[in-house]
Amino acid sequence: MIHYGAAGCFGGPRQERQEPDADQFRKGDVWENSIGNRFFVTHVGGKVAFLVSEKTRRTANRPWDAIGANTGRPWVRVSCVA
Repeated sequence: MIHYGAAGCFGGPRQERQEPDADQFRKGDVWENSIGNRFFVTHVGGKVAFLVSEKTRRTANRPWDAIGANTGRPWVRVSCVA
């Protein structure tokens, strides 16, 4: 069996991709807000994340790191591109 790891095609065991910390919005991520609406991150420009609602297709802009971690209403990442 050929393993494709960090050392090449004949290197050590395959390394699994690790998800980045859920501490900011990243392009391609899907997030769910505190009331259950899901948003897809289309891109991040500067310090602003551009999101599209999966339900209504309306756009939203949020600060790139405003996931509500220090509030009582945090956003939860559903999936990521990694």
